[in-house]
Amino acid sequence: KTIAFCSVVLEGIDTSTAGSAQAVILAPTREIAMQIADELERLAWYLDPPVDVGCFIGGVPLEEDEERLSNCSPHVVVGSPGRTLKLLREGLLLTDARFLVLDEADKLLDTNF
Repeated sequence: KTIAFCSVVLEGIDTSTAGSAQAVILAPTREIAMQIADELERLAWYLDPPVDVGCFIGGVPLEEDEERLSNCSPHVVVGSPGRTLKLLREGLLLTDARFLVLDEADKLLDTNF
């Protein structure tokens, strides 16, 4: 399942455009977000030019994310809902997203989440 949506996202990225994320992938846990980002990076390695992938999750100092985003926003953002929302609200993460993927959407949309 992960490779299926990662392939579609990577195929739709315009690498000539920089400065804002073109795809946002939300995962219910840090571990799942990291697994998705790892898989995207493995697949993106074969592309020319490469697609930049950023993983933004809670438990990592916010300063690290701020530093990463101060240079340039990645083409694809993978993250946990809380950290991604915080970065968007603070204007640190710029997005012109053409893709939004909710991995394990049932968990993300559960009222107990």
